[in-house]
Amino acid sequence: MTRTQRIKRIVDLADVTRREASQQVASTRRAHEENLAQIEQFRRYRAEYARALGVGEHSMSAARARELRRFIEQIERTIETLARQTQRTERLCGDAIGRWQQAARRSDALGEVLNSSASGAARIAEDREQREIDDRHRHRDDER
Repeated sequence: MTRTQRIKRIVDLADVTRREASQQVASTRRAHEENLAQIEQFRRYRAEYARALGVGEHSMSAARARELRRFIEQIERTIETLARQTQRTERLCGDAIGRWQQAARRSDALGEVLNSSASGAARIAEDREQREIDDRHRHRDDER
């Protein structure tokens, strides 16, 4: 196996790592966006129920008002939990982006090494071929 072929295998592995890192970025972004959407949905629920409590507080029973307040508190706890999850997924997304950037830089650098190696190998092959041609011409000239 030539040096260029060995480097090509390493480049291929680096490209796989880069693709996997890219998929991880997409996955963590999706999770983060889902968390943000859920938080927004629960905030709308909370506002809706708070509005219902404010409007109907005087006309509803005390037991119903307490029940509604407890439900709003549960929604607020859910929002707090989702906010912590969102912070976590945001960090995970940032970490995944960092790993992807590192994998991309490595893959690009190895690609440059491969290109350099391939052009060097081509240059060596051309030089060798030219020497062989020159040797044949010299050998013919010597025979004359």
